[in-house]
Amino acid sequence: MAKNLRKYMKTADGVFSRYIRMKDADQYGRCKCVTCGKMSVWNDKMDAGHFISRKDWPTRFDTRNVHPQCSYCNRYCEGKIPEYYQYMEDRYGREVIDDLIAKARLVKQYTLEDLKGWVKEWRAEIRKFRTVKSL
Repeated sequence: MAKNLRKYMKTADGVFSRYIRMKDADQYGRCKCVTCGKMSVWNDKMDAGHFISRKDWPTRFDTRNVHPQCSYCNRYCEGKIPEYYQYMEDRYGREVIDDLIAKARLVKQYTLEDLKGWVKEWRAEIRKFRTVKSL
């Protein structure tokens, strides 16, 4: 991966994480961990937890694959996959889970233009959240 692409991937990861957590935050800036149910302020002890690992590029930025998850569940309990699976099945159904699993197996290479376009979109959404939700 080119140096600029690798560097911008870090930017994209950070903005996407913020977008995911803010998207699901309530008007007080709190969101609920999808695996344990703990409520916390989106920028405090919450992560953007991936159902399918973010090392699988095709699903890395798929919003169906990434949800607010407390740091404890995401980092120290290896994502609590059984609980995350149940959340996914309840929210989306088996068809979306199967789609994400199939998508993760594809070979995907992002371009710098892809990442820049998504970052621009996510930042625009983040600005809207700040206005609407007072975050």
